[in-house]
Amino acid sequence: MVLPLLCLIGGTLVTLAGVATFASSEATSPACLAVAITLPPAVVTYLVIVRVVRLWPLAGPAVVILGTGFRMLVTVAFLVLLRGRATEFGTTPTALAQWTTGFYLLTLALETGLLSGVLTRSTEAATNGPPTG
Repeated sequence: MVLPLLCLIGGTLVTLAGVATFASSEATSPACLAVAITLPPAVVTYLVIVRVVRLWPLAGPAVVILGTGFRMLVTVAFLVLLRGRATEFGTTPTALAQWTTGFYLLTLALETGLLSGVLTRSTEAATNGPPTG
């Protein structure tokens, strides 16, 4: 569970480092805020989904849908709360929304890729039963 979690966090931070290195200086602030908005909910939902799937393997798809809804709700709530204060962070509401959307999709893709293996293994184990030897 730790290695996939490091891949999720590392992949997001490597992308942020690429933005900071290759993008304009105006992109750094909204990109950092976007990571701060999208990465914690992605980590929380990943951990919860893995835990639930280990306890109840067939509940995997439902809990993934709930987790995605939770992540989207948290992201939109933070965008609404920060919309009026974006200039205090050195960005515009539009740039913040654009970068947050990009990082939301990135973390969603990374999490989906990591969870596909977890869900496949747990579903196969639940339907096949314990191995016989």
